[in-house]
Amino acid sequence: MITMYQADRNFVSPQNDASLYSGISADVSGILNRGNAFNVSVDGLTATVDTGQALICGRLVEVTSPESLTIPANSSGYICIVVDLSKTNDVSGNAGDPDYSVNVNQVYVSAVTQAYVQQDDLNNGGVIYCFPLTAFSSTATSATLNDRRAVYLNSTWRNLTPANGTVQQLIYRINNGIVYINANKLVGLKQGDKLFTMPSWTVPTTILNFAVALRQENSTNGGSGTGIVQIDTGGVATLTLTPDNLAHNFVYDIWFTTSYPLN
Repeated sequence: MITMYQADRNFVSPQNDASLYSGISADVSGILNRGNAFNVSVDGLTATVDTGQALICGRLVEVTSPESLTIPANSSGYICIVVDLSKTNDVSGNAGDPDYSVNVNQVYVSAVTQAYVQQDDLNNGGVIYCFPLTAFSSTATSATLNDRRAVYLNSTWRNLTPANGTVQQLIYRINNGIVYINANKLVGLKQGDKLFTMPSWTVPTTILNFAVALRQENSTNGGSGTGIVQIDTGGVATLTLTPDNLAHNFVYDIWFTTSYPLN
């Protein structure tokens, strides 16, 4: 049997819709640039998830007003948005009537105390998908959060602020879980200088090193070469190596384009 859901007079179920949107997004779940992007704060053992939207296995999930939850004492894990298709939604009224409404029980926020959260394929018979917003660890009375955030699906190009020197262009963007950075002539930098700091939700999970193009300022013989920039797990980018390697403490201009995966 063959069918087509986007056909005249056919019925499109939430499952069909989710499968479509998941396919369009390359089966990547992530936060959208909406509201306060699920910013998580903590007070004692109470965590609060702020407003935002996410695409989770093709399903649009929204926190319309802050949601609070209790973090278990003396534990560690993740603050998650949980999509749980085993639960039943509550319905009031009749479909099509003005007073018809649905109380959706199939999504909620939760503190999940597992090293690896459950992430079923909801579009191929799976039931539960935990979407981590941030990690936590707790004592008997309080909890701390990890700055690392969940994947942002897509963003436009955004400016980064140089820590030293001046810049013609220093921008980044996120596309399907990949961070792209473009630097067009960072000016007036020496080996060991801090270049910039990535936003906390975009920092790499491991230390990254990549080659950059350098031009020595005020050089009479060109002075071009290759250097190394390092981005640490705090998101701090540093010019760690130059052709001169501190022999004369030369000043350089820098160009590069690089990318790395989130999470």
